[in-house]
Amino acid sequence: MADALTMLRDVLVKGSQPLIEGDEFVFGRTRFPKTAPTAFRASTGNQPYTLNAVYLCHANRDLTRGAYILACTRANTPTVAFNDKKELLAFLDGEITQSASIVYDVLPPSGGGAGGDVGVMPMDISSSFENTQTSMMAGQQNMDIGGVSSTQMPLDAFGASLDYLDSALSGFGGTDSSHDIQSRYKIDLQELELTEEQKKEKDAFGLKIDANRVKPDMTETEDSFIEAIKLKRKNLEQEKSGFVLADETITKKIQEREKSSNDRVSILQSQSVFSNILNSYKKFKAEEEEKKRKPQKANGHPSNSSSSSSTSSSSNSTNISQLKNRTPIIIVPSSLTSPLTIYNALEFLESSKFVSTLEKKQELTQQHLPKPSLVTFDRMTTNHKISYEIIDNIRLLKPDDWMRVAAVFVQGEAWQFKDWKWSTPVDLLAHVKGYYIKFDDTTLPEVVKSWDVRILNLSKTKRHLDQTATVEFWNSFDEYILSKKSYLNH
Repeated sequence: MADALTMLRDVLVKGSQPLIEGDEFVFGRTRFPKTAPTAFRASTGNQPYTLNAVYLCHANRDLTRGAYILACTRANTPTVAFNDKKELLAFLDGEITQSASIVYDVLPPSGGGAGGDVGVMPMDISSSFENTQTSMMAGQQNMDIGGVSSTQMPLDAFGASLDYLDSALSGFGGTDSSHDIQSRYKIDLQELELTEEQKKEKDAFGLKIDANRVKPDMTETEDSFIEAIKLKRKNLEQEKSGFVLADETITKKIQEREKSSNDRVSILQSQSVFSNILNSYKKFKAEEEEKKRKPQKANGHPSNSSSSSSTSSSSNSTNISQLKNRTPIIIVPSSLTSPLTIYNALEFLESSKFVSTLEKKQELTQQHLPKPSLVTFDRMTTNHKISYEIIDNIRLLKPDDWMRVAAVFVQGEAWQFKDWKWSTPVDLLAHVKGYYIKFDDTTLPEVVKSWDVRILNLSKTKRHLDQTATVEFWNSFDEYILSKKSYLNH
């Protein structure tokens, strides 16, 4: 029999549509199921595409890929791969006659074979065709009024045999294959013999198809299909079960009594600072120290440690009272290899955005601006605005300015603290809050693990983590100012 792919191509090339009856394609007197495999094979897997898959690919050629897949899903048909679509459409449009993806089980149904003459009919096929005509004539002569004799050949079988002979002649490649064609032809004739009842049913179906030709319904679009699904889901939601309807009243009462709790974001945005608690604690400590000093004055022999402590305390109190500028100072490393320097500290602390030092330095160079020695910025709190200073050179600090140093970003090397007021990391971090910036692709140095510093985690690629690190810094910084250096602006 002729190949389904070729028959579909012949119909489409003429500009018409194939006839579809239920789950079958009808080409004249030949029928193929929609799931019949064709000669066109997939480039991946080498599996043949079904007849319906080939037809839907041609019918939906102008749709987008998503709409085409949706149409195939509704038709319960596999889709044609994107890399096979162009070649398949070219074959169905008649632009090409052969393809590496087209593999016939028998001789190709179209195109002449090499070494053969299409205009010459082989003797075996010619004789077979004559025998078929003789059988048909004999069957017509032996036809009875009440039934059909066993020698009659059905017209459907004869039409199918003619289609097969046409395809065999068009793809004839030599006289050696004529015997195979004749054998295949005889087998098809035997398989297509129908009983009288089957023949009547077939004729009735043929009349019904001629009266009402079935054409594929392609009016439904992707949008209408999606809207239908949404409507169906909405109807399902409205169809509540009895249990849900019974629980609605109880659920509403529970929700009315619920009290929303604060999360970590809303707590950080609280308007209360609780500075009165800290002031009460300081007042209590001052009274306690005063009580300790009174017995020592009565004896007249205070200890050396108490004397030095009192002297240091009174000296600090005197310095604090004489301190005019109370703007907190933040010290950053001067080395360009440090993650945070005076170049990019402003963007990180004020705008919660981390920019590399080299990038900011190059930006200043393009603008012909020198390296800043001091960076100041303002930060809005819940009550008022606070100013801060950022430096990377301690030589700019006066003796009184060390009392304003509130935070330092360490680089991980002890030589960073050379010539500082507190030259050792232990002494320094006892008077100043320390911070260390760690990237997610680096390891924490062992020396930093032994220091009393706060680790701020950053990523070189995930910029949404910058704000998390900045919020963590300011929370820790404000807590340190309130507890250790409340005399500074806060």
